[in-house]
Amino acid sequence: MKNTFQFDPARWLNNPALRLCSLEARGLWIDMLAIMANNGGSIPQKIGMYSHDVVAALTGVDSEKVAELFVELGGAGIFKHVAGKISSPAMVKSCAFKAKAKASGEEGARRKKSAKQA
Repeated sequence: MKNTFQFDPARWLNNPALRLCSLEARGLWIDMLAIMANNGGSIPQKIGMYSHDVVAALTGVDSEKVAELFVELGGAGIFKHVAGKISSPAMVKSCAFKAKAKASGEEGARRKKSAKQA
């Protein structure tokens, strides 16, 4: 299965805090969302030392610019710092739902297979 995430253009366009961020910050954030989709909704590097260099390397943005844009995005409340990670609350919730749905489907398939064998 492909790693995907749901993107709601209306939610993106109607978020006043995000709309007040610069185009550069919004561009970095959408890149970060794509990266987070591959990491369960979080960027795993520790804040403080997760190094803007890592994010810079992942996004192709200068490390100093990444630091500046993170201050802008963080100040607007666009992301959360949770357990030393940069996190998108909506994406974490979506990833948790997908994991639960997958586990439920696997359990249902296991029960169906067991019932057929009995």
